[in-house]
Amino acid sequence: MKRNPLFLLLLFGTFILCLPHPAQSLTLTFGDTHNYWPGWGNGSRDDSQDTIGDPDFTGGTITVEGAFLKQITFSFKEWESGTTWGKLHPGDLFLDVDSDDQWEYVVYSGNWSLYSVDLPLNSATGYLTSGRDNQGYWAGYLIRDDHPIGLGEQPADSALLGTVEFTGWRTPELTFDFGSSIALTLPTDLTLGFTVNCANDVVYETVRVHTPEPASMLLLGTGLVGLAGWAKRRKGQKPQA
Repeated sequence: MKRNPLFLLLLFGTFILCLPHPAQSLTLTFGDTHNYWPGWGNGSRDDSQDTIGDPDFTGGTITVEGAFLKQITFSFKEWESGTTWGKLHPGDLFLDVDSDDQWEYVVYSGNWSLYSVDLPLNSATGYLTSGRDNQGYWAGYLIRDDHPIGLGEQPADSALLGTVEFTGWRTPELTFDFGSSIALTLPTDLTLGFTVNCANDVVYETVRVHTPEPASMLLLGTGLVGLAGWAKRRKGQKPQA
């Protein structure tokens, strides 16, 4: 008995879909398109400048595995040595996982702990800010004045979700590894906010995160496309006598 090719392909596809599949990974890129976080301009010439001195962010990547946020990297144009660079420290990393102008997660740079928060982007009291030109710690330096760089205070232990692995300080690439601490509802718009203690260059970017496609679906899709082409060619053939 001659088997119908469509039947065989569908049987194969069903078999593939029933197999256990490892979590699929998706890596997305973002740039550096904002001079300051929305609503956080200070009315000075700072607002027209993407970078004031050092450092200069160029963008980065977001990696999702299955439905979990796994990693975020930030890239600098360069990392140098010297007095200016020695005064820099990383700020807190803020995450808004549903793009509602509310931060839901913060990586606290004091100990790299991950906290669940509910902090409005425009909060007047919830942030530690960069300070002012030529004042205090920044005497003799120009910075981006009065811009958020971190939380105003460390959250309570009840909001603690775990610890994030932070690496790369004093190199051109910073990496935050989250493990399986943050589960995302996909698809979603993920917004991230980050800077260093002077806020000379800030990152505020929104990335559309979709569900990673399993390799089996790609394989099945390729097979169906091939079948469509075969059927089209077969339809155009004349029957043999």
